Amino acid sequence: MSIKDEKVQPIQFFHQEKFNYCGPTCGQMYISFFGPVSVDQSTAFQKIRELNTETNPEAFYSSPEGLCGFLSTVTPNQPLIAYSSVTLDEHLKNIYHALHVDGIPCVCLVNSGAHWTVIDGIRFNQVAGEPIEVTAIHYLDPSDKNPSEGYKFMAALSQQYFMPNTYGLKWKDKLVALSKPQIPNLFQPLNVNSKILSIPGGGAGSIVDSALANLDVYGFSGATRIAGGGAPVVDPILVTGIDGAPSYTIVPLDGSLTNEFRDLVYVAIEYETNNLLEIASFTNVLQIYNDQEAELVLKEKYPGQLLDIIPGCFWKPCFELRSFFSVARRFRLEGREMYLLPGGVTADSFSISTVGGA
Repeated sequence: MSIKDEKVQPIQFFHQEKFNYCGPTCGQMYISFFGPVSVDQSTAFQKIRELNTETNPEAFYSSPEGLCGFLSTVTPNQPLIAYSSVTLDEHLKNIYHALHVDGIPCVCLVNSGAHWTVIDGIRFNQVAGEPIEVTAIHYLDPSDKNPSEGYKFMAALSQQYFMPNTYGLKWKDKLVALSKPQIPNLFQPLNVNSKILSIPGGGAGSIVDSALANLDVYGFSGATRIAGGGAPVVDPILVTGIDGAPSYTIVPLDGSLTNEFRDLVYVAIEYETNNLLEIASFTNVLQIYNDQEAELVLKEKYPGQLLDIIPGCFWKPCFELRSFFSVARRFRLEGREMYLLPGGVTADSFSISTVGGA
């Protein structure tokens, strides 16, 4: 069995200029694969809205048919279709087909339909005559609420990232991917399955040992322990899942010798199973505050007020925390419990987006 990392050619990364411009921004990234990007996000947003045919036009900021129609007009030689799937394996088959067969990026709805991202890479195992086993995807995310890029693995995809859309009616309960019309191959039907790889020995040893074993079994060679110094966080961080979310550990590792990162990396490992959830480089992850950093940010934000940092880091899938690396700190302000979110934002509670494609 071999592990391969199949990526399309590099595309230009864009950051969304407004909180609801993820669709236009992913459109810019997709267009950049074929040539210069001549459309701005505001114009793209207007055109996407004009092409929306969802029964409730306010269900999405950028609906699947609106974004798909817009990109088909901008890249007329590369027509797109909005594929809807009811299973994760069928969804991964569409993504695999776009990346490996057509050789183009794939634009997908994620986080239960709340957000658009570009999938520009896929990792899989393939043995002749057997189904293709997809183990991870590589994403580019335009939002400031997520790492800008990284890898997500099946445990994360099935539990959080590739969850069925909850917005509108036409695409409700579906997984959505934009890719070229597929030409069926009757002689070699595409059979794709999701796959979680097991760590030899069940991940015995420290959490750092488990993280290194996970990277090795998934084909990320060259990662080592961090020697110390120069890193904002060098010790594993236990993150407590709230409201039913899984607890997990963020493990910092030295990935500077890996082909994929050439940087220090964070590795998210599920607490009970040792399953790999996500990997991203330090430079692509939002601020993870330690106690001292959290206190400095909050004292500047609330000068002269009584503050108390509550131990631990916390997470749940929500609008503010879309990635396993976007974690919250809990604190008391004059006796009232609040959360410190990445980027220095504070909130009383977490929220769910009421409109999809933001």
